[in-house]
Parts: sequence; structure tokens; C-alpha cells
Amino acid sequence: MEDKYKNLYQLHQQEREYPYKIVEVIAQKEIETEKEMREWQKDVNKRHPLPEGTRWVILNWDHENFVKTTEEAMSREVVLT
Repeated sequence: MEDKYKNLYQLHQQEREYPYKIVEVIAQKEIETEKEMREWQKDVNKRHPLPEGTRWVILNWDHENFVKTTEEAMSREVVLT
């Protein structure tokens, strides 16, 4: 893992039924604490309620399904609409 991305996380919507396909990437943010993670997840969930049959999945930089993008986007919070 690149150290500069060690605290970068994404919230994805994932199907609840196997094979657990990722539906959509919803948000990305650098997170330092558990409290910050919980608050971020609640805020994103308010703005983007889960569709029926999906659940939230939190991914870090090392996860194979983490969507990597440009350097500029990686350096700030991103919320997709």
C-alpha cells in the first residue's frame, strides 16, 4: 500500500445475494478515526439511501475492488451523485 493512501476509503453498494456484485461506488474520503468513519457512513447513507437488496461495503486502497482514479481526486473527499 502506498502510505499516502493508507487512510483512503470508499463506500460501495453491493448486492446482498451471492455473487455479491458491486453495484456502485458512492463516496470516497480520507478517514483517521473510527468515529469519523461512522459519521461519514451515516452522512453518506442519508444522502444516498441503499436500494433494496444492497448493503454498504467499505473498501481500503489495498482491496481489489477499490476504484483508483486520478491523483487530484484521491486527495479529497468525493461523493458521487
